Amino acid sequence: MERLYIILLGIIQSEPNDSIDCQIANYLLEHIQDLNDITANDLAQTCQVSKSSISRFTRRVGLNDFYELKHMLHHYQHDLTKFDFTSRSDNKNSMIQYIETVSQHIQDLRYMLDFDAIDEITDDIYYYPKVIIAGSLQANSVCLSLQVDLFSSGKVVQAKVKYTELREIIDKADSQTLIIVLSSTGRFFQRLFVRDQRLLKKDKPKIYLITASAKLNQLPYVDKAINLHTLSDYASGTFQLELIANLIARRYNEKIRTHYFDQ
Repeated sequence: MERLYIILLGIIQSEPNDSIDCQIANYLLEHIQDLNDITANDLAQTCQVSKSSISRFTRRVGLNDFYELKHMLHHYQHDLTKFDFTSRSDNKNSMIQYIETVSQHIQDLRYMLDFDAIDEITDDIYYYPKVIIAGSLQANSVCLSLQVDLFSSGKVVQAKVKYTELREIIDKADSQTLIIVLSSTGRFFQRLFVRDQRLLKKDKPKIYLITASAKLNQLPYVDKAINLHTLSDYASGTFQLELIANLIARRYNEKIRTHYFDQ
């Protein structure tokens, strides 16, 4: 179910509000706990679209048909404890405790981050003719910020955060393409592809995964994982991704300036 709501949230984030896909996704999210008995006709009538639009929608989000969508909705369990943004305290100091926790996570990166990997990724950004930065939800703003920062140093890269397009973009990427994925949980590819084997093609792109999940570092299609190591709560991951993105942009700018000064 996690994969479905990630995609639905991505649709309402990236599609125009009056688009058919946005209307359907918005309705599903708002009524996600009350759709056990809904039919394709019911959904079409409620969203004021055709039944064929529902079929096209399910295929665009990576499902086989409406029945697969209904199966996922039927098994949905909303667990509020999964997204716990607070510290484990109800007193007035909880916000201070949260800030201190995030600060500690960021400080930990100073001692645990692979700075050689940062150098390697900035070199590849320079040499690869096509660079794609990809992420979803919390990582979206980080992707866009890194795109702007790199452009300020003269490098044009693509920042792709529209989930419904990412499968096709990665499928078409070849050995001349560098893909940098920002994912605090490391589950970006599992959410995007049901079968990861499609990424093991002969003419594959080079892929970096920036993540906090050490156990996912050995994905066979990921050429190098940059591990944040310190993530222990849901909200801190975004701050860490922002810091890594800033380090990449800063290091790239330093190398570009040195290159120009040497001419």
